[in-house]
Amino acid sequence: MAQLNKDLYEKIARYFDKSREAIAGADIYILEAVEAIVDITTSNYVPGDGSGSPDATEAVNVEVALLNLVNASYSSVKALVGSTTPYLEGVRAVNNYVINNATTTGTSVEKLTAYVNSINWKYTSLDDPSGSAEGTNVVPPYWIILCTAAGYDTSSWRTVEE
Repeated sequence: MAQLNKDLYEKIARYFDKSREAIAGADIYILEAVEAIVDITTSNYVPGDGSGSPDATEAVNVEVALLNLVNASYSSVKALVGSTTPYLEGVRAVNNYVINNATTTGTSVEKLTAYVNSINWKYTSLDDPSGSAEGTNVVPPYWIILCTAAGYDTSSWRTVEE
């Protein structure tokens, strides 16, 4: 089989990196929803028909009806945000393809490292993921995290810290 086009590899890595960036703070918003439910005040709730005075029982009923379910959503989203697991199968597929179709000799680590470091990455820094600023091209940081989590040695890849 033909080797994976380097531009395609770079696009895949950048999309995985952007995906992580997109969900990075999602749990915070759900937590704010939980806190809003906890902060329900009696003054906003009157009996079911809308007549009468504010009622603490109605406020508690709303809080009880929503709190456990919304908190469960928060827990699920927090687990997703903190996990690399959903990404690993795709990361392995891409990197194993590169290793299995390498034309160079050496270990799997050497083949993948040579391939990754031969790419003219457009990602230049955490502050400039589009690659429009001048600077040394580097592998997107979350792609490195994902590749490491998937079991690849990324210690010789170009990083933002270099």
